[in-house]
Amino acid sequence: MKPSQENGPPVPPGPYLTTEEFAALAKVEPATVRTWRHRGYGPNGWFRMGRKAVVPVGHVEAWLRARQYNRAA
Repeated sequence: MKPSQENGPPVPPGPYLTTEEFAALAKVEPATVRTWRHRGYGPNGWFRMGRKAVVPVGHVEAWLRARQYNRAA
């Protein structure tokens, strides 16, 4: 499935993670990720690819690095 650029902002380059894949990486439940997404917490850049919400891997990596840095401080 390819992201659509019709009538929308430019699509960030892939690869992408689904809600479930991001949840596994962050070691939380998919429902937690959905809540984060709706509250504006977590990595930026979520968008719809068909019926799935996806986020670029680069955005996830940057968010995880920032969280690790903040925990070490």
